[in-house]
Amino acid sequence: LQAWRSPVPGAEFGAALVALPDLDADGRAELAIGAPGLGSVELVLTTDGLRAAVLASSLGSSRFGAALAVAKDSAQGWNDAELAVGAPLSSL
Repeated sequence: LQAWRSPVPGAEFGAALVALPDLDADGRAELAIGAPGLGSVELVLTTDGLRAAVLASSLGSSRFGAALAVAKDSAQGWNDAELAVGAPLSSL
């Protein structure tokens, strides 16, 4: 059992969560964790809990990271999976 927290109050870290393909070849899926209060999504390695990357929005207060989904072609499995990130207050 692992726990991840944001040191930033109001980040809403964990508002959205989705499993990702195995990024570090350890045989385990990784996680994308949304923090719409910061306008970011963190990619976390599940084996050791390290943050592999942070995706940040340049859209201001768009609430980037409020929703997450993984789209993949079932014939290709995880090899061509893509992460979709919702930003409900964006004007795009």
